[in-house]
Amino acid sequence: MNYLRLILPFAVLISITARGQETFVNPLEKGFVHNFTDDGKYFIKAGTSMEFWARYSQMNPGTLGYDGKELKSDLDFVLRRTLGSINLKLDNIYFFTMGGLGTQAYNTSASPYTTAKPTFYMLDVWGYYNVIPDKLKIGYGLNLFRGLARYTSSSATRALGIDPPSLASPDGTTTDENGRHLGIFAAGNIGMLNYRLNLGKPFAVTSSGRPSYGVNKAADIPNNKLSFEGYFAFQFFDKEIGPLPFSTSSYLGKKKIFNIGAGFIYHPKETQSYSSDSSILTHDEKHFAVDLYLDLPMANNSVLTCYLVGYLFDFGPNYLLNGGTANVYSSTGGITEPASGTGKAFGSQLAYMLPKTFGPMGKIQLYYEGEFRFYDALDDAAMHYNFGMTFFKLAHNLKFTLEYQMRPYFVSTKFDSYKSLVVLKTQILL
Repeated sequence: MNYLRLILPFAVLISITARGQETFVNPLEKGFVHNFTDDGKYFIKAGTSMEFWARYSQMNPGTLGYDGKELKSDLDFVLRRTLGSINLKLDNIYFFTMGGLGTQAYNTSASPYTTAKPTFYMLDVWGYYNVIPDKLKIGYGLNLFRGLARYTSSSATRALGIDPPSLASPDGTTTDENGRHLGIFAAGNIGMLNYRLNLGKPFAVTSSGRPSYGVNKAADIPNNKLSFEGYFAFQFFDKEIGPLPFSTSSYLGKKKIFNIGAGFIYHPKETQSYSSDSSILTHDEKHFAVDLYLDLPMANNSVLTCYLVGYLFDFGPNYLLNGGTANVYSSTGGITEPASGTGKAFGSQLAYMLPKTFGPMGKIQLYYEGEFRFYDALDDAAMHYNFGMTFFKLAHNLKFTLEYQMRPYFVSTKFDSYKSLVVLKTQILL
């Protein structure tokens, strides 16, 4: 492995003396809040978010368009997320719900002539009791108080690029619902330590279209076992204390954060494979991760953001799933690439917010993201790179992101070439 390729983007000005960033007034920051009492112990808050993509994609070879001819590239538009949320606080009890429409590409509509229909579903429905303020909250429901790594519980609306890192959700297309599980959780802060523990009931993989297992090749099976997971982070500077589980990619200079974390996911008897003598073998799912996160306000209101994470994934022998976000042509390839698998993986992020302000509040952030997959089922490493720029008109409440992706294309188990994808994302968050 070329370790220099992994760490080179992080050889930046860490030694520069940090300074606080000037505070600006964001008219959308507080959202829609109604306080039932003057002390703020009882309130309701409503929110909504909308995200729209315009994208150009180079397709994998062999992708067929609706006319039956090979499609080498495509320009399309995606309604990536349209969500609404309600926060309800009743003294020491907190409730949160969020639902809406997931990804809607142009092959999905309410027209009677399409088979793929837009679907409304709930992402979050959970509540907790604040047993010891800031130190211990216990709750249950459909939740994202998950284990493994920082961005396993990521806020999509506060992601660095157009989406949270896919590596952080290894079960995102199988036993998770947008990263969520039904289950019981405990979370809080004890001194420098932030923790979360989750006893979950992963969703059963019952579709007839799920991948089949083979000789020395594991695949998901229907499962009624509980999962156990956790994540622990030491917070050396400012503390990330809040009622919601969602991790933020950058506080845009409002906080000085340096965290080192570690986590795990354990789900017994999740996959099966055949041995060489055709016996059926059952395997536990075991994942581990360690990560480092830095969000550092610097001189002249600039901000440096860094993230490094290493994963050990174990789904069973030679487990491998391919995937691609809003892949309209999934049946013939489209924009798929190696996604989840047994083996090692590394993720890296580096971002720099320019000191200059464009207009009264506008800021520009330049960023890089890399995902490096070394899966047992592949002969070559699968390297994915993103390069982008975000214009924050009103912090995360109104922003525009332009991202260029280099996606690895594999022929069987060998790397063949990179394919390009360009996305312009517009986000509104209230």
